[in-house]
Amino acid sequence: MEGHAVHDDAFYVPKEMFEQWAEHDPIERYRGWLHAQAGMTDDEEDEITSSVKRLLNEALERAEESPLPDPAGLVEGVFASPEELDTPHHM
Repeated sequence: MEGHAVHDDAFYVPKEMFEQWAEHDPIERYRGWLHAQAGMTDDEEDEITSSVKRLLNEALERAEESPLPDPAGLVEGVFASPEELDTPHHM
């Protein structure tokens, strides 16, 4: 539970509200359930966390090493034509 962006420390949210919402945080509730009901150990949780961080870092590296897209195609697929709006997309 954070502010709207990395630089936003959410100083405007009352501490009591954060505490109240923290009790309902679905991630923490599921984490607690995994430990209590599924027998997940701290070591297993650490292994999962490390694996996810590794995957994210690898994906970030691939994205940063990828070439930038051609600016000529910048608006392709952004706007619908009037004809496309008249065609149901669920068919």
